[in-house]
Amino acid sequence: MAFVPGYSSDVFVSYAHVDDEPLGPEVEHGWVTTFVDALRTSLNKKLGKRDACRIWQDHGLQVGENVTPQLMEAVRGAATFVLIWTRGFQESAWCAREKDAFLRHLPMGAQPGRVFLVEAAQIERNERPPELRDLKESRLWAPEEHGRPSHTLCEAGLIKGHAEYDQFFTELLALAARLEAVLRALKAGGEPGGRPIPTTSPVLLAEPTDDLETERKSLIQYLDQCGVPALPDGLYPREDPGAFQKAMEKHLPSCKLFIQLLSGIPGREVPGRDYGFPRFQFDIAKRAGKDILQWHAQSVVVDAVTDPDHKRLLREATVRVEGFEDFKREVKRRLSEEPNQGRARKSGGRQIPAFVFVDHEKDDEDLAGDIGKTLQQLGAAVSFPALEDSRDPDPKKAREDLEETLRDCYGLIVVYGNTTANWARSQLREYLKVLAHRPSPVRALAVFLGPPKETKQRLNMLVPNLREIDCTAGREETAARLREFVGQLRP
Repeated sequence: MAFVPGYSSDVFVSYAHVDDEPLGPEVEHGWVTTFVDALRTSLNKKLGKRDACRIWQDHGLQVGENVTPQLMEAVRGAATFVLIWTRGFQESAWCAREKDAFLRHLPMGAQPGRVFLVEAAQIERNERPPELRDLKESRLWAPEEHGRPSHTLCEAGLIKGHAEYDQFFTELLALAARLEAVLRALKAGGEPGGRPIPTTSPVLLAEPTDDLETERKSLIQYLDQCGVPALPDGLYPREDPGAFQKAMEKHLPSCKLFIQLLSGIPGREVPGRDYGFPRFQFDIAKRAGKDILQWHAQSVVVDAVTDPDHKRLLREATVRVEGFEDFKREVKRRLSEEPNQGRARKSGGRQIPAFVFVDHEKDDEDLAGDIGKTLQQLGAAVSFPALEDSRDPDPKKAREDLEETLRDCYGLIVVYGNTTANWARSQLREYLKVLAHRPSPVRALAVFLGPPKETKQRLNMLVPNLREIDCTAGREETAARLREFVGQLRP
């Protein structure tokens, strides 16, 4: 476990792999590995335990390989970010993506000091990206002297008595002290700039299928670190559905949140019913009016699930599709909300309605209008794509309006009715491009499937938290799904 609750690692070290190649056959490890090992030892001593600090260093990504989703999840799951600033880092597109991914996922209102720059080469400050120019660096390079060019300190390894040995450790120990202060502050306050979870109310964690036991234990551990009890502390009676329901309903009133982990497996069938326990537990919590938060991994292919009832469960509007560390942070965010926080935020004494962008093409204008009216009745403010101005037909202005709306909206619905799959895909890609300029992703994201259903092509896109709302399922079902959509718009 990381020292800071809610994170998969305390420190993510971002570096160019060329900087970790050993300098000569006598050198056992590369410079970055040597630096990280020394930093880990120093931090563990400061935190008072041998394995207190968890540092994430990627040893597997080779030159030319793509950045994997696992690597991006590791970046987002880190409490702090240490980058080894060199010419290699400057030239690496992957290092830039790691940096941008970390900065993009910093929590709203986070205090500064989460990014640390280790300068391992002499590079002018004005060559840094703007977001790194004001950072205080740890200088681990020596200038040109006595005919020897500028170089990284101890690049041939740590040799006691060497002229650069003391200088290397002076800088490293100062960096470790700064990291220690930030990690302790994060552990004490939950999130920088935020506050600890203000509730001691328990959550009800649904019994998952056996393939999710590891995730269940990890979440229970995380909740325990946050001081939140998880119910039940045993198993409900599975042989008697009535007794199972009665036991669960006894716990639900005291719980702030119902949490459910899902996989592609429908689970054991409830005796006397034609569906599994995952659906059974969800229905009980929904009837009780509890706040529901569900999750399944991005690797679950919903269309490949053969059980129709379980497929519907995986497509519920309350299901998040994202990395597990991201989901755990969402659990904490939801638990940290005040009881009367909801779909709108306050400004002075007034309520500001949640802002939803209903994106559509001209052929789906009527369908989009119906969706907008329903959202408006549910208390949301709605925007549609800007109309063309015949007096000033400037495509650049329409583009700017689209980007600005995608940056500002709380929720996004892409209407896929009479339009093509390629258009719907293109709009989702536009959202992903703009995501880098948003403080956080939209709270609710959906593709609205309108008629004709028979000719629909699959979009073949896996986007975190993207769900489908099928209007062909009936007016009442559609209204219920839009109501759940609005319920997710928590600013």
